Amino acid sequence: MKKVWGGSFDNSIPVPHQVKSAFGTMMVILGLFGTIMMTYLPHAAAAIWHVPRDYPTIQAAIDISGRADEIVLARGVYYEGINFSGKSITVRSTDPNDPGVVADTIIDGNQRDRAVVFSRGEGNDSVLSGVTVQKVNADLSYGGVYCFGSSPTISKCIISGNRGGGIDCSDSSATITNCMISGNGDGIDSWKSSPIITRCIISKNLSCGIYCGENSSLTLVNCTISENLGTGLSFANSTATVHGCTISGNNDESSANGGGICCLSSSSPTITDCLISGNSSGAGGGIACDWGCSPVISGCTITGNLANTAGGGILCGGNASPILVNCIIARNHVSDGSGGGIYCGGAGVDLPGLPYLAIPKPVITNCTITQNSASQFGGGICSVFSLPIITNCILWGDLPNEVNGKLKAIIYSDIQTGHFGRGNTRKDPLFIAPQAEDYHLQSRSPCINGGTSRDAPTEDMDGHARDRRPDMGAYECILAPSNRLP
Repeated sequence: MKKVWGGSFDNSIPVPHQVKSAFGTMMVILGLFGTIMMTYLPHAAAAIWHVPRDYPTIQAAIDISGRADEIVLARGVYYEGINFSGKSITVRSTDPNDPGVVADTIIDGNQRDRAVVFSRGEGNDSVLSGVTVQKVNADLSYGGVYCFGSSPTISKCIISGNRGGGIDCSDSSATITNCMISGNGDGIDSWKSSPIITRCIISKNLSCGIYCGENSSLTLVNCTISENLGTGLSFANSTATVHGCTISGNNDESSANGGGICCLSSSSPTITDCLISGNSSGAGGGIACDWGCSPVISGCTITGNLANTAGGGILCGGNASPILVNCIIARNHVSDGSGGGIYCGGAGVDLPGLPYLAIPKPVITNCTITQNSASQFGGGICSVFSLPIITNCILWGDLPNEVNGKLKAIIYSDIQTGHFGRGNTRKDPLFIAPQAEDYHLQSRSPCINGGTSRDAPTEDMDGHARDRRPDMGAYECILAPSNRLP
């Protein structure tokens, strides 16, 4: 006889069959209920691991973490290189929204190849947020953050002091948002990748702000790319959507590859509503297009850029055929050459297999080209062995002259020094305040209703609708209907 809870139980007493059967049925029901509960109830909540409180290193916390876990870093410097190891986790500071916390929470790759690595198919639910990534003491650097075959999210971070690229993307589609990327080699490098970059500041890097090559496709929205010691935004055999960005103060005077933007090797980005100002280069101070490129540039202000030899605002060469619509090209300068606003130059013959010797054929529609200057020819536009098509434009106040070269296809445009062509005039366009860079038209401007609707944009630079008799220049003058021609 066994003691049970202070009483006794005689296991020699037989248990009726009905009791055994009922007990078995109950156990089966409980088992099924447990299976159902395990199947349909939510999984356990994701864990939050604190470094160094729970684990001494970030990598140790990553290694133990599971899906959707968060690894929260206390303020301090972490001298290690980390690899997300394909995990859908978040590594962050204690407060990614506090710039002070972000600056004080540092992952320093030190002598390792890279500080942070995403290389095992990570998706956008692999997140690095609110930390500083640097490699201050590295003799050789391959970059701060490396993305290979992955699509992570990098947000609210400072990427600084990396001798290679701040962020290197290869076969990746990283989402990079609200980051400060400065003091690196290149700010961001993209190879066969499609990064999405929004609301970032990419400045004071030692080479390009962003380099996009080898069939990359970049999306860049509301970013500032400034004061880089190389071209601000460079494309080679790639494409992009660039919208609402400021590209300013970049300096590539050691080459002719463009100060603000460079398009090479059949690159065809779409660039809209951007400010491209104060950049400098050997040629193409604002934008350089070469080697068969056909960018579409719309609603942009290209102003105050400097080139040494050609194309203060824009350089077109090597069969480059950009399309410019509703743009302001103003106050650009060439110090020792021609084409203060735009320079179009080619070899004058189309040779198969030699695109760099072909004829540039830019299309320029409803643009205002004014107050540009060149030391030699074509303060507004200089054309050498090229075939630009210019429609509904204003060229006024450029020095030493508005146009230079054999520009045959200029129509419905206001050109201060005069030019043959259907619908052209040479009357003062009556800008509202050119000294203050306000190139809207006064209500008495002869450019009102002076354009042609053929191939004209449906809206002006401000987004106002153009009518059947569009105005010349980038802006449509908004008048009462009774004051406009039918």
